[in-house]
Amino acid sequence: MRFGIAEAAALLGCSTNRIRMAEDDGRLPPPPATDNGRRPGYSVEDLLNMRTVLGASPARSPLDTPAIIAVQNFKGGVGKSTVTTHLAHL
Repeated sequence: MRFGIAEAAALLGCSTNRIRMAEDDGRLPPPPATDNGRRPGYSVEDLLNMRTVLGASPARSPLDTPAIIAVQNFKGGVGKSTVTTHLAHL
C-alpha cells in the first residue's frame, strides 16, 4: 500500500511542504520514481521513518501514567467491540 504526500502529511500531522523540505535537504529520501517518472507515494516503512525524522511520533513520557478505561455492556450485540476499537484509535 502506498500513500500520497497529502495523505502522508495528514497521517503525520504536518504539512506537505515540511515533507518536501526534508526531502530537499536530505533528511528524508524521496520516494523512488517509476519508469515514467511518476512518484507512486510512500510505503508504511517510509512513514515510520518520517515519524522519527520529523519528530511526528507521539510518545508518552516515562513518568506519565497511562489512562485506564473500562467498557461494559451486559447485552450482546450492543457495540462493545466497536466502542473498544474506537477508544483504541484515540
